[in-house]
Amino acid sequence: MRQALRRNDERRFSLLVRLAMLLGAVVVSAPLATAEAQQAPSPSVSSAGEEERSLGLTREERQRIQRSLAAAGYDPGPVDGLMGSETREAIRRWQGNRGEAATGYLDADGAKALLALVESVGPPGTTFRDCPECPEMVVVPEGSFLMGSMSGGDDDERPVHEVTIERPFAVGVYEVTFAEWDACVSGGGCDGHRPDDSGWGRGSRPVVNVSWVDAQAYVRWLSRATGKKYRLPSESEWEYVARAGTTTEYWWGN
Repeated sequence: MRQALRRNDERRFSLLVRLAMLLGAVVVSAPLATAEAQQAPSPSVSSAGEEERSLGLTREERQRIQRSLAAAGYDPGPVDGLMGSETREAIRRWQGNRGEAATGYLDADGAKALLALVESVGPPGTTFRDCPECPEMVVVPEGSFLMGSMSGGDDDERPVHEVTIERPFAVGVYEVTFAEWDACVSGGGCDGHRPDDSGWGRGSRPVVNVSWVDAQAYVRWLSRATGKKYRLPSESEWEYVARAGTTTEYWWGN
């Protein structure tokens, strides 16, 4: 299956994944904390913890906060609503980068800001663009699938094994086009590489004659241009999306 789903070659790439759980245009980048923010006086952890407890956040709201932290580029650990040590560290880094006291606990404004992020994204199937020249993205739900070849295949496609995608993420709906690539070049990105179309035409046609290194330059430009975090998908993410719930050798069957 992996061979059947694999990209034709390194010259073209079809999926972009935002490094996030639930993603949307409101997600902001996470700049490095300033020295002033890092040195900001902190209220005691006990008082900050008491303030957060007074908010009366439900477990579902705490899970949404964890999803928002991941969407903003911070790893909160398990999305379980328990707000463990990994989540506290993620909150501390998020607070520091906002110029706030990094207590690891949320006040009313912080909770409201994080809840607003995930509320604005929409459920799986939601599509969006982060800018007019950006690829159209779609939110993909979390889930599990059997990865590998179901009927022989190469040695590196076995054994078939279950892979779990723990969090929703967003991928490009279509292959990256020449128009989108040319926007990157015009915007000072993609290392100035304007690939030849080999006579196929440009515009909305999928870009060709780009390498994996070129693709990395493209997602760096997207991240810089939008203030969001973009990357290429992992092999398991790519196969999960390409399978779309199927278990056959090809998407049309065996």
